[in-house]
Amino acid sequence: MRVSRVGAGVGLAVLLSGSAGARADDYELGVENFLYRSTATVLNRGNIFGLEPTENLFRLTGSGRKAFGAFALKAAAYVEKQTGRSDDTRVTFRQAFAEYKTESGFLVRVGRQKTAWGSGLVWNPTDRIEPPKSPANPAAERPGIDAARLDISPTDWASLTLVASRAKTTLTDLPGALAPEMGPAWTGAVRARLLVQDTDIALTYLGGTDQKGLWGLDLGRTWGAMALHAESALYRGSEIDRARSEDTFLRVSTGALWSPGDSTLSLEYFFNGEGMNDSQFRAYTARLDRNLGVANDPSAPPSARTAAFAAWNLDAAIPFGGNLGLRRHYASIAFTRREIAADLSLNLRAVIGLSDGGLIATPGLAYAPTRNVQMSLDLVLLFGPEDAEYKLAPIKRALQARLKYSF
Repeated sequence: MRVSRVGAGVGLAVLLSGSAGARADDYELGVENFLYRSTATVLNRGNIFGLEPTENLFRLTGSGRKAFGAFALKAAAYVEKQTGRSDDTRVTFRQAFAEYKTESGFLVRVGRQKTAWGSGLVWNPTDRIEPPKSPANPAAERPGIDAARLDISPTDWASLTLVASRAKTTLTDLPGALAPEMGPAWTGAVRARLLVQDTDIALTYLGGTDQKGLWGLDLGRTWGAMALHAESALYRGSEIDRARSEDTFLRVSTGALWSPGDSTLSLEYFFNGEGMNDSQFRAYTARLDRNLGVANDPSAPPSARTAAFAAWNLDAAIPFGGNLGLRRHYASIAFTRREIAADLSLNLRAVIGLSDGGLIATPGLAYAPTRNVQMSLDLVLLFGPEDAEYKLAPIKRALQARLKYSF
C-alpha cells in the first residue's frame, strides 16, 4: 500500500481530532467507482500499455472539517483499489490543510489545497498551478496542491491572493499507468480581483521552475439569467514541446451560461495557441508509430530499440501530462435539467475538438433524495476519427459513479 506523505500528518489530525468545545463544520463519506473498457488506439498500438479489457478504480472517500473559532483544519482523502492491469491499493489525500480566517476577509491557508480560480467552465488558462479539469467531466473532484496561500478581501469588490506552491502535475481517475506523475515544481502566483460596474475583473501572474511567466486576465459579467465570461493567458514556454521553451503563446476561453428556471445551458469556446496544427499532429502520431516500430523490431540493435522506446515513452506521456489540450480549437456545450423526476436531474455534456472532429459525450444523472445524500452516474463516450486527439486515449467508454453522504 502506498500512502501520500505530504499532508498526511495534518489529514490524520483532522480525521482523528475531537477536542472538547470544537465545532464540526461538516463531514462526508462516499464511494466512487470508475469502470473503463479499454481498446487499441494510435497511442496504444498492440496494447503497449498492457491494459485489461476492463479496468476499474474503486474508492472509499472521506472528508472532514473542524473549526476552532477563526482556525480550521480540513482533510479529504480516499482509499483506492485498482484492478485490471495492476492490482494496487493506495491512500491519497486530495486536501489536508490548516487555515486561519477572519470576518474582515483575511485568510491564511497552509497544506494540500485547491486554488480553483478562473471563470472558464471547462478550461482555465489562468489556473496553471494545479492539474486541469477533465474535459469529460469538469465537475469531477481534482487532487489538491501543496501550497501556502494568503487572501486579503477587505471588501466585496476587491481581493488579493498570493500563492506559493510545490505542485505535482498528476491526472487522476485514469486506469493503469496512463497518468504519470510530473514534477514537483515550485510555482508562485499573485491574483488581484476587482469589481467595476458589475464586471468582475481579475489579473493573474504566475512564475516558477517550470513556468517561465504567465499573465492572465479574467472577465465575468451577469445580466439576469445570463452570465458571460472570458479568461485568457499569455505565457512563455510550451507545455507540449520542450523545444519551444522560449516561445510565447496565447490561450483564451470564452463562453456563456444561461439559467432560466430549472434548466441551465452553457456554451464555451477555447483557443489553445500552443496546440498543434494538422501537419504537426500528423508528424507527432507518425513519430509514435515509427519509434514503437523500432522498439519492437527484433532485428534492430538493442541500443537503437532502447532509444526508440525511450523516445516513444516521452511522446506517449504528452496527452496525459496535465496540459490543456494538444490541438488549437475546442468547444463545449452542456445542458442540465433539474427535477425531471422527484429529486432527479439530467446532465448532457459534450466537448468537441474543432480541429480534428473528436468528441467526448458525457450524459449523466444526479439524484439527491435528501439534503445529506448525493448520487451521480455519468457515461463517457468517445467519438471521431481514429487519429483525433480524444481518440488517442486507449479507452472505448467509461462509467463513473459517485455516492456521497454528508453529516
